Amino acid sequence: MRRDLLAQGYGVTPGRPEITLKRLSFAPIFGWDGNINGGVLQDRLSIGGIVLEADPAFRAKAGLVFGGSVGATVRLAWDEGRVIELSAGTELAWSPRHEIGRADAMISLCSRNHLRDWTFLDLCALGTRSWRDLDTGNAHRLSLGLSKVFAAAGGVQEAGLRYDSVSTTGGMQDRVHLSLERIGTAGVTDLGLTLGMPVDGATVLRQRLDVGFSWIALDRDWRADLWYQRADGGVFLGVAREDRSQGLGLSVALRPGVTARLGLMSSRSTAAIADYEQISLDIRFSDLLR
Repeated sequence: MRRDLLAQGYGVTPGRPEITLKRLSFAPIFGWDGNINGGVLQDRLSIGGIVLEADPAFRAKAGLVFGGSVGATVRLAWDEGRVIELSAGTELAWSPRHEIGRADAMISLCSRNHLRDWTFLDLCALGTRSWRDLDTGNAHRLSLGLSKVFAAAGGVQEAGLRYDSVSTTGGMQDRVHLSLERIGTAGVTDLGLTLGMPVDGATVLRQRLDVGFSWIALDRDWRADLWYQRADGGVFLGVAREDRSQGLGLSVALRPGVTARLGLMSSRSTAAIADYEQISLDIRFSDLLR
């Protein structure tokens, strides 16, 4: 506890900046990827009675992937409970079956601040880049979040309000995210609601609801999560587009630092190309070297 408090800037001398956390971590990757190459998820598309078949070279390729991830974090405390945090990471994976790889990279810079009475204000900038055989893309986000920790209804709760400015194919989108997390005797419950503003000519997220519950059973950590989201805007072949998707997941800690997760996802859209189902299975290793 003393180490974790120091990492968050508690116990440092005001006016004397101090590095309170330096972390380098590595973990292998083993899982099932439903779209390794960033291809088209639909093999066939029916439009007005005409059936179009996707070129095999552009279809999504699924299979087992193996690889590794590396991450680094540094925190500089400049006042009591106030830190500047710089994080970076990359993930590389390879599919032996298809002989193709994928890669992702991330860098973020955050100012994390304890204001008073367990109220926190965070300002973050995040940039990501992904490489796929058929697609390469960048994304970035700026966020400003306010949260409050308090005791109520026999448990400890944290309520949060966050504003995001997120890059999309049609430009920057404004989003508001509301969250509530509760730690009780049975486990941890978390709720999240995201609302997004429309962007002219682009299909963007408009609403998303997340519900999760974590608990301990059979001496293992478990987590179940459900989500639903709706996106709209733009047109596909002259038809206004609206996407609705939902999913669920179940994860279990097989041992400290090793987590297995099974996920199911379904998408329905006015654009038939976005109608699909996906199954994912991941075994995640965390902080094996740090």
